[in-house]
Amino acid sequence: QHNCRGSAMDSNIWAVWYNLDPTNRKTHLDWLHGTYLPKMVGMPGIAWAANYQVDEDQYKERRGELVHTSDDIPQATQFICLICSSSAHLFFHDDSPVMEENLSEDAQNHLAERRESRFALLIEEHAINGPSYGTSIPSAGPTPSIQLGSFRMSTPEHDVSIGQWYVRYRMPDIAMTPGIVRMRKFVATVGWCRHA
Repeated sequence: QHNCRGSAMDSNIWAVWYNLDPTNRKTHLDWLHGTYLPKMVGMPGIAWAANYQVDEDQYKERRGELVHTSDDIPQATQFICLICSSSAHLFFHDDSPVMEENLSEDAQNHLAERRESRFALLIEEHAINGPSYGTSIPSAGPTPSIQLGSFRMSTPEHDVSIGQWYVRYRMPDIAMTPGIVRMRKFVATVGWCRHA
């Protein structure tokens, strides 16, 4: 589910992965979609805001095929909240909408309900359109479902390798995959991951 207002400038995303306890999941999501996200999209510079629930059954099937880090980082797998802005610098201003000191006490209390939370600032490196791009509404925000992976390579040489994989294989394949609206490759300037 997402809230948005039209903007072509949506290449900077503050992403938060998080889990919720079953006891407060409903109240947290009601607040998120009823109060937090609508307030975010009403702020200057914010293009859209979205919250996605991870398909954990599908994710579990793929998780075993991937190499996972042994670094001591939060391991949330249930939800991803995305706040998209026209400039990455907006997230660092004195009145940044994502910094805790600028949030109301009620918002701080709700965000404290999140478990295993981690964040990243994602900057668009490149984007391609898929076969279903023509069915989308320009500047209407993200699609109802997305795939968002996050990676950190072990060496600079591996950073080159994953860049080559995206350019030579992943993007050309996605560009021809039925049902795909768009693919975006991001690099992270904040957070554990470096690629998304």
